[in-house]
Amino acid sequence: MNRRLTKAFIGALSFAAALSTAVVCNASDAQAKKASVKKVTASAPSGKKVYVAKGKKVKITTIVKVKPNKKANKKVTYKSANKKIATVSAKGVVKGVKAGKTKITITSKKNKKKKTVLKVYVKKAAVKKVKINSKNFVLSAGGTKKLTAKVTPKKNVYKKVAWTSSNKKVATVTSKGVVKGLSEGTAKITASAVDGSKKKASVTVKVGAGIASVSAVRKNVIRVILTGKKALSAADFQVQTRSGASSTKYLTKHVESVTTNDQKIYDITLKEQVYATDYLKVTISALATNKSVEIYIDNISGYGDAGNTEVSYVEFNKDRKDRYSNNFGIGNSNAVGTITYTSLTGLPSGLKAYFSEDKTEVLVRGKFANIERGTTAVLSGYDEKGTVFTKKIIFVVGSDTQIVTVTEPVSTEVAYRPNDPKTIQNEESGFNIYSSNIREKVHVAGGSGDYSYDVTYNGKSLSELRYDKDYNLVAINPGTYRFDVMVTDDNNESLKASDAVTFNFVAGVTISGKVVDAAGQPVKYGYVTGFTKADEYGRYGSFYVRTEKDGTYVARTLPGDYYTYTGDRYYGGNAYDYSVGNMFYANAVKNFKLPVYKVNIATNIAGAAGYSVSHLNVISSYGVTYRVSDYDDSYDADHSMFVYLPAGSYEVVTYDYDSSDNDITAYGKVEESTEGTFKEYRLLNSLGDYKVSGNFTVNGNSTVVLNAEKKAEQEG
Repeated sequence: MNRRLTKAFIGALSFAAALSTAVVCNASDAQAKKASVKKVTASAPSGKKVYVAKGKKVKITTIVKVKPNKKANKKVTYKSANKKIATVSAKGVVKGVKAGKTKITITSKKNKKKKTVLKVYVKKAAVKKVKINSKNFVLSAGGTKKLTAKVTPKKNVYKKVAWTSSNKKVATVTSKGVVKGLSEGTAKITASAVDGSKKKASVTVKVGAGIASVSAVRKNVIRVILTGKKALSAADFQVQTRSGASSTKYLTKHVESVTTNDQKIYDITLKEQVYATDYLKVTISALATNKSVEIYIDNISGYGDAGNTEVSYVEFNKDRKDRYSNNFGIGNSNAVGTITYTSLTGLPSGLKAYFSEDKTEVLVRGKFANIERGTTAVLSGYDEKGTVFTKKIIFVVGSDTQIVTVTEPVSTEVAYRPNDPKTIQNEESGFNIYSSNIREKVHVAGGSGDYSYDVTYNGKSLSELRYDKDYNLVAINPGTYRFDVMVTDDNNESLKASDAVTFNFVAGVTISGKVVDAAGQPVKYGYVTGFTKADEYGRYGSFYVRTEKDGTYVARTLPGDYYTYTGDRYYGGNAYDYSVGNMFYANAVKNFKLPVYKVNIATNIAGAAGYSVSHLNVISSYGVTYRVSDYDDSYDADHSMFVYLPAGSYEVVTYDYDSSDNDITAYGKVEESTEGTFKEYRLLNSLGDYKVSGNFTVNGNSTVVLNAEKKAEQEG
């Protein structure tokens, strides 16, 4: 090859190689510039200081904060300041060589200016054993327990341990050994030596709900609050009472049903009652901890008074010849035991208070000196627990020639809504604006004591407010309404007094749901009811509605904290599924379940199409009586007999043929009528009156047939 060409060729290759090298170097420099190391941190099993036993190894955990966050950018170097004390590997494993102390430096490979230093302490001896001060234990959810761990030998070793939990969803443990239960389950709590000896000890914690509190809400309703959630049934609860602290005899109270919305707060309905001064014991064996709690029932306040103050009115004519005399007391449902009275202040002129020697009774007597238009006296006292209670006594005092009136403060009620004429259901709800409902808020005294009332609204009669021009009931819009009340003495028409009563009508809240029996079938024409605690004037929210054919119900009521229950028959039915603390401050759904089965009652009467029941009772093997009913809704073709019963054995026995016990009337026809807007049904063709009897067993929803014996027709 020509020397010039060869030289040129070699030069070209050299240039290309140099160019390639330059490109690679530039790329490497670019990568180096992109890696930005922020911080290097490190720790050992013992924490920010490394403790290791002579001849043992521990590993350093290193964290490099760098961008971009890639493994290649996180590499570090380890260096021991004194390898005669401790060595460290390229992977950060520290080995104790000789008792003493030194330092280890960890440096970022990407940025050697970023480093951290750990102090190293090499102990002369290694831990041979770790022991925890507890055996396996149980905790409630939210409960805590402090554990400690000791190591041996006691000298020349590092004594601190590291705590860990095998299941942090069940239980956690702090660096100081405090275990906290979180949810039901088990976890292993381990205390590990951190000097490289690999010695450890463990205990198992079982976490589950326990009983937090027990209270008697009503005589047949017990509230149990758990420390955590746990699904329980009626069979899980054992309820017992005893009569005194020294008594060892417990009486079992049978659980009828339990209600819960959150598996943490349970309301237990009892078949029997408990009483104030009983010792009440609740046991739930299915719980993990605190399975049994006993309390002393000092009072059963129920859903009575909301506060510790009450109000009463005194209406009197000062011109009466006899003196005024009355005993006053405080009857608040929250009071425990007897109230001791301390004072009665603000009595009208002419009256005097007399306290009994033990201060448990107060007599007020005397002669009123003046007309009184709401003069208020205050009676104060305290109960056996030291709680203070008061009673405001408002005096309304007139004379022979003067009528005096005092009205109660503004009352809040649910605005009235009438029935919808297009449906069969009963939608009527709210406050009925009747004269009697309004005038009862007016307290009157003076004159003869017999009065007539004329109640108007904006100068018009109440009928004009309640009805339209076609005399159909109309809804009342929410708002504030002022009603004028004119009071006239029945024995002296010239003796009059006027006052005004104010109501605040609100839309209220709507509570709806469904009632089913123990088999899950709808309870037709049962009822649902609820009420709040009463304010100082005795006013409270309440509702009472019938269930429809499909077991559903709808109720409108005032917002509040409600006590509720349901029943198997609209009027006079048995009550079930009690619960308290129903916070109905907005529209809500509440379903109910009866712990009983529906039993249809049939007879051997030929041609019977329907029945009416006069007085028919079923008696259980425990002597409990249940009333048999008939469906008598005129819009329902079903006119059969039924009763709701718990599982068990029953009998219907007639002892007196001439009495009305166990009387029914059978009919041969259910006639349909379409004369009105809706189909209606009525019983025709009486087949006579009968006495019924029989025995049967209930294990679920069923139909039983009773023997019927026709009664002789009465003459004349």
